[in-house]
Amino acid sequence: MYNFYIVNLLKMKISNKIFDFIFLLVSILALLYTTYKSEFVWSGERREYYLSYYFIFLFLFLFSIIFLFLSKKIKKVLFFLINSIVISIFSIEIYLTYKQNNYKFEELERVKRKAELYNQTYSDKYDTRSKIEIFDDLKENNSNISVTTHLSDYLDYNNLNFLPLGSKSLSKTILCNENGYYAIYDSDRYGFNNPDTEWDQKEIEYLVVGDSFPHGACVNRPEDLASFLRKYSNKHVINLGFSDLGPLAEFATIKEYYPINKKVKNIIWFFSEGNDIYDLETELQIPKLANYYNDANFSQDLKLKQNKIDELVLKITNEHLSKQKKSSDAVSVYVGKEDGMTFFDKLINFIKVTKIRNFYAPKPQKQLTEIFKKTKEFAEKNNSKLYIVYMPAYQRYKGLSYNIIKKQIKNISNELNISLIDIDEEIFSKEKDPLTLFPFKLYGHYTVEAYDKISKRIYSLSKQ
Repeated sequence: MYNFYIVNLLKMKISNKIFDFIFLLVSILALLYTTYKSEFVWSGERREYYLSYYFIFLFLFLFSIIFLFLSKKIKKVLFFLINSIVISIFSIEIYLTYKQNNYKFEELERVKRKAELYNQTYSDKYDTRSKIEIFDDLKENNSNISVTTHLSDYLDYNNLNFLPLGSKSLSKTILCNENGYYAIYDSDRYGFNNPDTEWDQKEIEYLVVGDSFPHGACVNRPEDLASFLRKYSNKHVINLGFSDLGPLAEFATIKEYYPINKKVKNIIWFFSEGNDIYDLETELQIPKLANYYNDANFSQDLKLKQNKIDELVLKITNEHLSKQKKSSDAVSVYVGKEDGMTFFDKLINFIKVTKIRNFYAPKPQKQLTEIFKKTKEFAEKNNSKLYIVYMPAYQRYKGLSYNIIKKQIKNISNELNISLIDIDEEIFSKEKDPLTLFPFKLYGHYTVEAYDKISKRIYSLSKQ
């Protein structure tokens, strides 16, 4: 009996020692990792952003040292408190994940629900084909078919000596389906959603930049933003909008594709409140994009690399479709879409409490301000006027507040004297039910009616 007691006592002491060691080790590693990211990866340029992490992990390190000398009773209390805090944090992470996914429920169910609503409203049927099926169907009559790629797709190819910002040129491109039909467009010479002849014009009324909204999700020409701008202005518009781009990639797109030899009257920058600020945090950590931020003269000369971009997009398209055809995931096969994240990626994001950090971590306001400043300087240098168009997210009208982000954009526009067009205030908030401007009042992009109203308002305000 005495021996049993001694053994258990030794086990408890060893267990306590192990916990003390792990606590100290984790705090040291966290502090070293923060230092590595701030001082080596970013050479001190984002020290302001990492400052709060320095304080947190330094406190954790000092506390872990003090913890070594505390009594067993106090350690038990603290151990309980620490466990409670950790459990609370991950509970919040689970809640935020659920709340976000509540708007973006399972793709299969979303498609089925939209099909039901569509078939109740219209005589024709909702196109429930997957991207695989529509790709194969179109391929029968046209070999030059591609599926829209994203910036995240290119990042999987680490051996690339360039980073594309567009897609396959002069190709029939499958975009997305939110309205009952697939948005499909003929891409221009650089892989963007334009009539190719727009690049031959001497004067451009609007140069459009942004993410999936100006890209054309999920409508066909001439019912996209750029086409409506062509209609109301009766002038030429070049659309550089592309899905998955954030502010830094959009700035890079302007630098790469701005038609220097032409007269461009207005640059229309569409800012998406739902994801752009979070996209910027990621983009700042991509070396090839960071080069655009750090070096005013940096260029990849992407216009001269379109053949290589075409080859890469074709390779990615074939790889993605091949994976989806072999997939046992019914949702992936049905919709023809993968979220680009493995289970391991999602697990790592969960461990890193990504959702909480997105909500509460310091936002790159300084970097965003600098990007808009650089863009304005670029615009003025080329005799163009810059507009920021603030695009509200679906979640805003389901109770999620974006006021901090909107205030940030308003402050930037005031500080830099950039004209701001707030689509929430100008259009959506004036609607009796703003959700009617989203297809079937469900999570996604805008309706044709919304794009029409937005373009008309932009044209009106830019003419004043």
